[in-house]
Amino acid sequence: MDTNTRKAYIDKVVDLDKRSAKPLHKATVILRRVFKELFSGDKALRKDLKNFLQKNLFKKNVKHKKNYEFDNLFKEKQKLISEYIDKNRADNKSMPCVIFFGYPDFRTSGGGQRSWQMAKSFFRTGYHVEYYHEGTLQKDDVNWPAQIAFPLYYTDIDTIFRNIPEDATIIFEAPSYKYADILRKAHEKRIYTIYEHIDNWETSLGSGFFEPELFKEFLNTCNCIVATCKGLVDLIAKYTDRHVLYSPNAVDNHLYKKEVDYDRPSDLVCGRKTLLYFGALTGEWHNWEIVRKTALECPDCTFNLIGRGIPEAFKSEKPHNIHLLGPKKQTELPAYLANCDFALLPFDTGEISRYVSPLKIFEYLALQVPVLATPLDDIIGYPNTVISNDYKEWVKTINSDFKATDTTAFTENNCWDARCRQLIEYKEKYFSESKKE
Repeated sequence: MDTNTRKAYIDKVVDLDKRSAKPLHKATVILRRVFKELFSGDKALRKDLKNFLQKNLFKKNVKHKKNYEFDNLFKEKQKLISEYIDKNRADNKSMPCVIFFGYPDFRTSGGGQRSWQMAKSFFRTGYHVEYYHEGTLQKDDVNWPAQIAFPLYYTDIDTIFRNIPEDATIIFEAPSYKYADILRKAHEKRIYTIYEHIDNWETSLGSGFFEPELFKEFLNTCNCIVATCKGLVDLIAKYTDRHVLYSPNAVDNHLYKKEVDYDRPSDLVCGRKTLLYFGALTGEWHNWEIVRKTALECPDCTFNLIGRGIPEAFKSEKPHNIHLLGPKKQTELPAYLANCDFALLPFDTGEISRYVSPLKIFEYLALQVPVLATPLDDIIGYPNTVISNDYKEWVKTINSDFKATDTTAFTENNCWDARCRQLIEYKEKYFSESKKE
């Protein structure tokens, strides 16, 4: 499907979204619901309306139908998207197909997180890519590389599995109840499935959806289990004795190119030595104290932090040479990184960070920038990486004549294209061994 046709579909759905958001339309949907469920004569529907009122008026924890089931505009959106999916699949039926159920919405990190990076990589290598997420639809989504990138709630299970290629690959990024029926249907239709364990969902990161029994179902149903760090490999072993494929995060080496001469961004604050961190600034996994102490010991050096949010306690006590640059686009980050002397990975060595494969370290190393990091099991042995929980070691390294080694081979082995090839090879091996049996 050409870009103009894709844009026309997306524009129509976004316009319907705007109409759906208007108070008058919302009120109309609720009135339609009340009329249909109250006067239908069906006891089950009247009970559903009772549950709806109890939950909304008295905050009782009861299940009921969603309002969009009574929304004519929502049904119109579903029809448009169903048509869009069918056309895309028909246009690309000669291409291998991979379907992602990503978590969270790819915009949360500017398109930086694993599922979206891998979707882009599969797309580059000639795959028909579909990407379903839990966010909203926007008009500029037409520019994302996946042929299909839609909020999951716009689609239904019949649409997803209608005309799905028999050799398709489905990749789940979280053991969410929202994906459970899709997992079961894929198993029923013998579609090859991959579950990627990208975080320890037993922590606060999984609040709202993590259920141990459902997690076990994902682990025991999918054809391939992937863990993105060594800690997660060990964690999965508590739930199943099946083989787990270790596949850390990686770098988009089409974006981070060390051979490019990047201009220095105007807001990058430079000093005797210039240091940089980019990524989320909120979260309990950061060790901002080591950054603060290092900055105090290196007053003629500058520490640039890129991202959203920062703990108020840290902000009020931060030294004068720590600079908050705010969020930046993913495509802007290489220029900041290339003009720095050191990159920072100040993760607290706590319960959450034990299960992290820090994506940014692969981006740092792709541009051959030395990294000052706190101890994380997965990064031990990485090139150009100084690991310590002692800020004095960081200060010593900053003041030394640190010589970075060439990271070309490391980056080639740790790019997203390499991760996708790993999954493809594993799938081929799976079917090869199945035939022997």
